[in-house]
Amino acid sequence: LVGMSAAKRFGANQFLGATIGMIMTTPALGGAGKYWDIFGLHVSQTNYQYQVIPVLVAVWLLAFLEKRFHKWLPSAVDFTFTPLLSIMITGFLTFTIIGPVFKGVSDAITAAIVWLYNTTGAFGMGIFGLSYSAIVTTGLHQSFPAVETQLLAEYARGRGSGDFIFVTACMANVAQGAATFAVYFLTKNEKVKGLASSSGISALLGITEPALFGVNLKYKFPFFCALIGAGVGAAFAGLMHVTAAALGSAGFLGFLSMVPKSIPMWALSVAISFIVAFALTFVYGKRHFKEDVVEESGTVESAGDQVAQQEKADQIIKEDKELHDEVIVAPVSGKAESLKDVKDPVFSTEAMGKGAAMVPSEGTIYSPVTGEITVAYETKHAYGIKSDEGAEVLIHIGIDTVNMKGEGFTSDVKQGQHVEKGEKLGTVDLDAVKKAGYDTTVMTVITNTTSYANVQRIDGVDKKHGDDLIAVTKR
Repeated sequence: LVGMSAAKRFGANQFLGATIGMIMTTPALGGAGKYWDIFGLHVSQTNYQYQVIPVLVAVWLLAFLEKRFHKWLPSAVDFTFTPLLSIMITGFLTFTIIGPVFKGVSDAITAAIVWLYNTTGAFGMGIFGLSYSAIVTTGLHQSFPAVETQLLAEYARGRGSGDFIFVTACMANVAQGAATFAVYFLTKNEKVKGLASSSGISALLGITEPALFGVNLKYKFPFFCALIGAGVGAAFAGLMHVTAAALGSAGFLGFLSMVPKSIPMWALSVAISFIVAFALTFVYGKRHFKEDVVEESGTVESAGDQVAQQEKADQIIKEDKELHDEVIVAPVSGKAESLKDVKDPVFSTEAMGKGAAMVPSEGTIYSPVTGEITVAYETKHAYGIKSDEGAEVLIHIGIDTVNMKGEGFTSDVKQGQHVEKGEKLGTVDLDAVKKAGYDTTVMTVITNTTSYANVQRIDGVDKKHGDDLIAVTKR
């Protein structure tokens, strides 16, 4: 499975990635004193089961070789010899160089982390909990499962206490969710309340990105209050020697992954993390950021300021008059699906707004409304349009395609330009996106969803660009 998913990410054939994974874990490998004699080399028949880093490096090499052979070999022999040569060369280098070197690296990283845990105990867990969410904002937390897999393997063999990294992740995610819920009670802005409630629930279930980037980092103090809550909860978990026996949902459902005897203390640790983060955020927000939060909500601090109240009321009435019932059409031809099915929590949780998704069958992108281009990214992977009827529409082409830095994309419009419904915005090379390992799904999101009484995806699967896709209804 690691081989397949790595191959998809690196742009290699997924079946070849799976083959490398199976070669490295076949039961015939392993055992003391088992070697191959290849070209005069004494090569150990090591079984790389429970290892992640070696197979990642091996599949990266596979992807590199496969792409080169596709380019170098004539089409008449490409189909046969590209997979053959890629697997043979990768397999040989895996058992002679990649495997031994990166198994040693992986073992050293795991040993260092275990030593730190055993040496520093609760203090070390507290520091880790204090910094975990900050690590998440950089994306480096994606490397932890490689270490956790080995911790769990050692536990299964009876040589370890279990996975303490997963326990820390539970504390951090719950703390960020608690801070987000505190913001829900602090603000009077309905849009912020909606975002805080949905992203807070996601965080408690293990997905913190909407809460982190949509709420806590925006206001800053909830993020730091959550770090403190996670640190306290993780320190208590370390003091009680709470560990996990499996991976899973790092949130309120994390008890399913705990070592059975750790479940009661895990529950108490999570409760501490939640209470500390919520209390700190709420109290600090009430005392020091009341004006900022209230200003964000669009209300008036002084009840006697009748002039300011009237101005706010007039602005709300004006905005309401600018909104109209509207139908947003499909920006691309393909298969329509629910936004909740998208494999990206930022969109699937509807944290940015409601809308629809489409799996495109062709690469030309059209304007779904008549209006003004408010955002035209340099990477050409997304557009923002304010329709003449008031809808604020985001068109996001693919998932994580910002990493392609514009390669495979073209754009025919610029910010500030007025476009008609059905006018061409740009193109995307769907094959290039797939080859780079990214999802091609096109998301159409109404970012001012809270300004409408209803935002509804229109039924139908197969749609052509210009077909009705989303209906928005005024309050």
